[in-house]
Amino acid sequence: MSNLVIQNLKKIMLPLILVIVIIGVIIFAVIEFKSYQYSKELKQVQSKYNDRQKECVCVGTTNNYIYVSRTDENENAIEGTEWEVTDDTGKKIGTFKTNQNGNGGIVGLEYGKYYLEEISVPENYTISQDRYRVIINKYDTSYTLKETSSTRKGSLTIAVKDNMGKEMANLSFDVFNNNDEKIATVTTKENGVTKVENFSDGIYYIRATDDKEAHKYTFYIKNASDERLDITYKENK
Repeated sequence: MSNLVIQNLKKIMLPLILVIVIIGVIIFAVIEFKSYQYSKELKQVQSKYNDRQKECVCVGTTNNYIYVSRTDENENAIEGTEWEVTDDTGKKIGTFKTNQNGNGGIVGLEYGKYYLEEISVPENYTISQDRYRVIINKYDTSYTLKETSSTRKGSLTIAVKDNMGKEMANLSFDVFNNNDEKIATVTTKENGVTKVENFSDGIYYIRATDDKEAHKYTFYIKNASDERLDITYKENK
């Protein structure tokens, strides 16, 4: 009797197992096909919108590694450009710099979406104003989309000393835009230095708050540059 039961169970279970396997294969095939289509669409978008050669920036990924090749307009490698990588939530993943061959990158990334921005360049070079969206997946990890203009802003560092070379602390400066609108007031620290951030490109000037002669120190922000003013300040008596 037990042998008969076992034989009947086998007759029922084998087709059931076969059906489960077939369903699993179909589901897997559908998932793989959708992923392939997504990758294909990304590649088409990249081909249409990302003219790497013109921008002098080549960005890509290989085996969970984001890399950059940076050159000037004459295709000469630029050493020392610094790049920041963030994830899809805006969390900073890391930074890297290009080597003497203009190449650099970051390794050990998981599958997902990342953003890449150039944050500093050597003197006499211009920071790229583009942000790059990089998609890493298990199929063909070479999808880089130039997305939007960078949201980076410029900054100004103010360093003040008296005519004897001593750092001047607690000295306040008003910051104005080119329309003479005051946009900030900052005060030097013990080392005589203070910093103002979040400048859009344009012309600005600063003026010591207690300067009766209203002397203006003009500076220019271009391509989200980081500027510095070294001031020898003589207090009015």
